[in-house]
Amino acid sequence: MFPSNQKLMHAPSIGDAAAGAKATPRGSGIHAAGAPPPRPAWYRNPAWVHPAAPSNVGMSAVRPLSVLILASAALLALPACAAPMLELSERETDAILAGLDAQVTAERAAALEIAKATMEAQEVAPEPEIHVPEQLTLEDALQISAAGNRGLANDREGLILSAVSLRNARRDVGLRVAGSVSYLLRGDEDAETRRDDSAALSLTDLLPTGGEFTLSGDVARNHGRGDVLTSAASGTMSARLSQPLLRNAGYESSHESLTNAERQALYDVRDFDLSRQDLALRVQSDFYGLVSQKTVIANRDASLVSFEFLKNRSEALFEVGRSSEVDMFRSRRELLSAENDLVDARQELEARLDRFKILLGLPTTQALDVVDAIPEPRELDLDLRRGIDVALANRLDLMTDRDLVEDAERRVRIAERDLLPDVTLDAVASRDDLGRRRVGDLRPDRDTYSVGVAVELPFDRVRERGALRRARIDLDRARRSLALDEDNVILQVRQSVRNLKSARNSLAIQEQIVASEEKNAKVTRLRFEQGEIGNRDLTDALNRLADARDRLVREKVNVETTRLQLLRDAGVLVIEEDGTWRE
Repeated sequence: MFPSNQKLMHAPSIGDAAAGAKATPRGSGIHAAGAPPPRPAWYRNPAWVHPAAPSNVGMSAVRPLSVLILASAALLALPACAAPMLELSERETDAILAGLDAQVTAERAAALEIAKATMEAQEVAPEPEIHVPEQLTLEDALQISAAGNRGLANDREGLILSAVSLRNARRDVGLRVAGSVSYLLRGDEDAETRRDDSAALSLTDLLPTGGEFTLSGDVARNHGRGDVLTSAASGTMSARLSQPLLRNAGYESSHESLTNAERQALYDVRDFDLSRQDLALRVQSDFYGLVSQKTVIANRDASLVSFEFLKNRSEALFEVGRSSEVDMFRSRRELLSAENDLVDARQELEARLDRFKILLGLPTTQALDVVDAIPEPRELDLDLRRGIDVALANRLDLMTDRDLVEDAERRVRIAERDLLPDVTLDAVASRDDLGRRRVGDLRPDRDTYSVGVAVELPFDRVRERGALRRARIDLDRARRSLALDEDNVILQVRQSVRNLKSARNSLAIQEQIVASEEKNAKVTRLRFEQGEIGNRDLTDALNRLADARDRLVREKVNVETTRLQLLRDAGVLVIEEDGTWRE
């Protein structure tokens, strides 16, 4: 409740308050009409209403209302401030985007200059072409791909990196030599007062039992200058053995890094050999694809000659009234189709040649041609049962899977030992001599030793328990992966055996079809020349003969490719150093 002699006045406006401030002199003690009174001293107190000043309570209630009105006015003014802020944000983002656009433009201009300079350099000094035989055989292609294929080069460099990692791992667990030499001068502003020099040498080796043995020695010499400081020399030899007895004991735990590096290097060598096998299969398939396409072009050329002869004969017969206009138009259409097929076949050959050059690691501008020879199908004495047995024993990927299972089992044993407490045997023996003036006078004759056992109680083994659980899960996964890969290998061998059998049967059938189509085309041509049949029958016979010859080439290629795939699936395909294979 407010006192009776005071009334709650309405909050003055900002303009009224300013006018009152101008009209009322400072320090006069007279308040302008509608202006708030000056703040009393008690207003600085944290409590808003001071109990000792009841006469100012009414005016104090006016102040929160004034603050509320001012805050409301500020909130109402915010929409008016949003437009300038939005405009400022747009200008900032436009400036950022303009800077990035200028950067991209500069990069493109620089790239164009580099490309222009490169083209000029090539015009001045063109790169020499890689020498390849005029007629590339399959053996030549295999040798070139082994030396120039980029993917194989990456894999070969991966082998080098694996060897580097293995060398580092062997260094970490082998004999390590460390030494140091120091020379120190001491003095003041007048002269040198002391010289200190020392040397140390240590040999450290990780034992097969998991212990670490260190043999060290050091020599120090202090040269005093003047009458106050004297010279002194000291030397120490020591041997130290630190042997874990439970946790980290044994070869498996202490040499795990070396074992992992050796295993990984072995896995990389196997993967590299598999990559070489896959590359050889691709080179063989693409090479025979080129040979097949060249044979197709030759067949299309022969068909074009036949269709051109048919067109000329049909036009001549039409001129003398012995052939219909439909037959003449049909012969022209078949000739155009034959020309189009020949163009498509040549374009396909060029595209295959470019892809084959990239596979071999040659530039696409390199002139390249392959010999027109497809080997006759060869027999492969490998039945299904024997092929599966050989594959399960010889496949490199299965060997890696079995080794991965062994790795997982070893990690489980290591994780189980990590749950044991740390019990370490430490033994130190040393011999020193501290009372000589020169290093040559040192005669180490004072022996000291210490032997002790340190035990760390296994209170915190949360991470170790998790590591053991993870190791057992990895072991289960490795076993399942091995079983799955074995099933897949069996499936691959079975499928390859079936594919080879099917390819041979298809080849035998296609040879009979080609022989039949050749006879049919020969008879049809004779009957057409005698006027017994129209050119439609002859065009059909010629088309069937061309298709049969094309398919015969593809079947021969399929037999050889399938045969090589079976050798690879059985694990008996051995790639030589030059890229060729040995069965």
